[in-house]
Amino acid sequence: MPDSPQPFRAFVALDLSEPLRKTIRRLQQDARACVDHPALRWVHPDLLHLTLLFYATVPVPLLPQLESALESACQGTGTLALRLAGTGAFPDLRSPRVLWVGITGDVGRLHTLQQRVTRASAPFAAPIDDRPFHPHLTIGRIRSPLDTPSLRNLRNALEAATPGESGVWTLEAAHLIRSELTPHGPKYTPLRRFPLA
Repeated sequence: MPDSPQPFRAFVALDLSEPLRKTIRRLQQDARACVDHPALRWVHPDLLHLTLLFYATVPVPLLPQLESALESACQGTGTLALRLAGTGAFPDLRSPRVLWVGITGDVGRLHTLQQRVTRASAPFAAPIDDRPFHPHLTIGRIRSPLDTPSLRNLRNALEAATPGESGVWTLEAAHLIRSELTPHGPKYTPLRRFPLA
């Protein structure tokens, strides 16, 4: 349990294998070689995860109930076999703000898991994002619009990327992770592991 009695930010996520982190690290390095712009910030590979649900606030007294609800929600989902699949940007590649790598594989069961996590969390924490779930890994963010040459180079780099070659990514558990914003970037603290099978 966190030391502070104050509500805290957290998220439920699926972790990445080390080969996948290496694949994305190479992708980021290749893209950085094509476009180096101060507005473009890459997510450190060690911080990568597949977010199922983000909580704006978790009241500390309700943390045990939240953990119990998440444990029940995750049980029986079964091991997930996923793959990386393509790259893109939100809202789109014409005016990108978030750069991502897509997910394929057991996506139907992944959606079911996400819905179960969302329903189980409702009484105990305040989700901040109620947009439809689109499985992806955020690999970079753009803080201000890019100039035309940089934008073109970035699009070319993303279109040339082949993250799907990394192979199958097998997932056996979800994780509840505390998120703290620091001057040096986000700090993630694992709180609990929830087996899927």
